[in-house]
Amino acid sequence: MSYKILQRFAVSIRSANRVKSSKYSVNPCAINVDSHRTFCLSKANFSEEGKQVESNTVKQDIPPEQDHFSQKAKEDKASEDKETKEDDEDEGIKESILSASLKFVPGYGWSKQAIEAGTESLGHPSVTSGIIADPGISLVHHHYQVSNDLLVKLMKKEIDELKSSNQELKVTPFLKKSIEKRLRMNVPYMSRWAESLAIMTYPQNAVKSLNLGLELVDSMWHVVGDTDVDINWYTKRLTLLGVYKATELAMMQDQSEGFAETWSFLDRRFDDTKNLKELLGAPDDALKILGAVGNTVQAFLGVKR
Repeated sequence: MSYKILQRFAVSIRSANRVKSSKYSVNPCAINVDSHRTFCLSKANFSEEGKQVESNTVKQDIPPEQDHFSQKAKEDKASEDKETKEDDEDEGIKESILSASLKFVPGYGWSKQAIEAGTESLGHPSVTSGIIADPGISLVHHHYQVSNDLLVKLMKKEIDELKSSNQELKVTPFLKKSIEKRLRMNVPYMSRWAESLAIMTYPQNAVKSLNLGLELVDSMWHVVGDTDVDINWYTKRLTLLGVYKATELAMMQDQSEGFAETWSFLDRRFDDTKNLKELLGAPDDALKILGAVGNTVQAFLGVKR
């Protein structure tokens, strides 16, 4: 092979190498627009470790008015929750003040002074007592409600004990004993009980006061398993309420030890009304019930003892 041929071959090889080198030495900045967009998206979507950090899904735009209403709803819900929490806190403070104030009733009566004393006993400034709008009736109703709830718990507990020992529940004696338990809860305030009855009769207080009495006797009948849905439902409850209220009046006059005369009075009232459970739904039932209650009131007044 001649020298010229070898020289031409070497030149062709060098040219080929230059072409090959230029093919794989592309300038990374010479990327077209579309490729650059793809490259940028790739960088945005992947971290240095190669893990995806955000979705490729394009978020839809939320209309401004829809976003405004959603934000307003959240704010309203937060405000409502805050008010509810504050109301619950206020109710908790009221309940604690009323409970603490009851021990001052014998000295101050069902009054603002008793509320103030109870407030201060809890470590609150006396001005906090202003949270109780109507001190007198609020104290009376608080005692009434708390005592009613306690009685129901005691009745349920006693019934459970009877069931666990396979003993029969005798409804009439059980109700009579329950009335006695409930009236004994008034003993700490007996020196001021006439005041409480007077406050409960005020027109603005009468409806709730009556409802508390009806709730008491309804709960008592319910605990012993009364399921009547006819006129007897009303008869039984009105009768029991009449016996309770008459005995309550008798208790205010009782000077005997341990209120022995009151419990004897209660025994006689149950004897007077023992047949009322047999009443049917005749139009004159209400008069019969009122007549039976009237007998208990007359006994309290001294007409019948």
